Amino acid sequence: TQLAAPNGSGKSSLALIIQELLYNKNVKGLKKSDILNKYNNAKTWEAKLVFSIDEDEYELTSKRQGASTKVSIVKNGEDISEHKVLDTYKELSNSIGRDFETFSQLTYQSSTDLLEFLKATDTNRKKFLVNLFNFSKYLEIGDELKTLNSAKEKELAGKNGELKTVQQFLSQNQLPERAEPIEVPAVDELLVPEIDRLQAEINEQKSICSNIDKNNLHIQEQQGIKFDVAMSYADLDPKILEQLEIEKSVSYKEESSKSKALKDLQALDTSDHCYACKQSIDNSRSKELSAELGREVEALTVSIESRKANIKELSNIIAKNASDKKAYDNNTKAIDRFTQLSQLIDN
Repeated sequence: TQLAAPNGSGKSSLALIIQELLYNKNVKGLKKSDILNKYNNAKTWEAKLVFSIDEDEYELTSKRQGASTKVSIVKNGEDISEHKVLDTYKELSNSIGRDFETFSQLTYQSSTDLLEFLKATDTNRKKFLVNLFNFSKYLEIGDELKTLNSAKEKELAGKNGELKTVQQFLSQNQLPERAEPIEVPAVDELLVPEIDRLQAEINEQKSICSNIDKNNLHIQEQQGIKFDVAMSYADLDPKILEQLEIEKSVSYKEESSKSKALKDLQALDTSDHCYACKQSIDNSRSKELSAELGREVEALTVSIESRKANIKELSNIIAKNASDKKAYDNNTKAIDRFTQLSQLIDN
């Protein structure tokens, strides 16, 4: 059906009313409060739409008063409305079988926005036609077939791999010609005890050779062990460690005292004239303090150097003791191993 009339006659209004009734929205995005004609000041409106889907007859009624909307749907004389308006429209959309975009393009062609099909990509055109003719079920069938086909292709690839492996094995491994049977002579029963005796001798010789090899390895290892039976070791005197800690502590304190004395000496003013008025001043006390601080720094320097020498000497004693203990432990291990090998070696 095509409607033709001059502009402003209400052609678009008919399409928008049908959209609003069936989908609770319109393609122009008009608000519910702006749907009525701009010259109409009413706040209430009512609309009814009668239509059929296949053999079913529908009667849709929409009433709007203020900000509230009431919608009812009667199918073949039976009210199938839901409690909520949105649920009612959802049920209606399922019955119509078309989404809003598709329905709008089918029913209203006076807006360039709805001619998207003419300039759409192939993918979007395909999607539109699928929705138009309700072909979505065939897409689902196609997906199932793709999944089944993929599984069969994987199965076929596995079978081809097995076949290739078998063919490669057959090509690389040739069965030899069947050999002629050889008659094995019967063994004299009198030789069986002799064979057992010889086998026992062979086993005995193998055992002897194995023991000789192990014995030679023990001898070789023992000959390479070096040790000193006269080596001794004395534990470190604990007083040395205490003395080292004392020397370090005192040295640290003397370093602090020296730093403080140098700082005081640097801050001491020994000039005999005032830097501001140039008058002579008594600086005898400043010179005495400077001399005392100088002697203190000198004494601390000598003491610090002496303590550093003591710390170094004590550290060397401790290090040598640790080295002697390590050498003594290694020597003890060598003696123990030598003794152990002496018991294992069969001369």
